[in-house]
Amino acid sequence: MEQLSNTYQLTQLNNRMFFDKKFREEWKRSLRSNSLLSILMLDLEHFKAINDSYGDVFGDECLRRVAATLLSSIKRETDSVARYGGEEFVILLPDNNQNESEAVATRILLAIVDIDLKIDAQKVPLTCSIGTATAYSELNLNREILLKSADDALYRAKDKGRNRVGIGLTINTS
Repeated sequence: MEQLSNTYQLTQLNNRMFFDKKFREEWKRSLRSNSLLSILMLDLEHFKAINDSYGDVFGDECLRRVAATLLSSIKRETDSVARYGGEEFVILLPDNNQNESEAVATRILLAIVDIDLKIDAQKVPLTCSIGTATAYSELNLNREILLKSADDALYRAKDKGRNRVGIGLTINTS
C-alpha cells in the first residue's frame, strides 16, 4: 500500500509526496555525514503544445517514455527520480558534486532528445531544460534553498534558449 501511495501510476515514478519525504531524509543524512546533496529539476519543453496537437493519449506516452529514460539514466541505488508536477521531474543525487550532477544532467538531456516518438511516421521532437544545484546541509540552512536554486537554474536555462542545462548555486557551508 505504501508503494502504491508513493507512485504516480502513469509513469511508475515516485510522486511528489515521496519526493518531499525523501528530500527531508536525504537532507538530514547529508547533515549528519557532512556530504553533498544535489538536485536536478527537469521540465519538458512545449509539452502543452504536444498534448494539444497530438492528444492526451500521446502526451501520456511521452511522459511514460521520459520516465523510463530518466530511470535508465541514473546509475546508483541512492539516486531517486520523481514526477514533480505536470511535465516537471526532480532527481535527488546524494553524494554528487556539481560537476558530477552536471554530467548526469547532460546525459539526461541527450537521452530525452533521442527518444523516438512518432505520429504517422513523423518524428515528434522532445526536449527539456534542466537546472542543477548542490549543497552541503547545514542546521541553519533551509533545504528549500537548494530546491529553489535548482528551479532558478532551470528557468535561466529556458531563458537562454531551452534544451540545455542550467547550473545553480553550489552552496558550500562547511
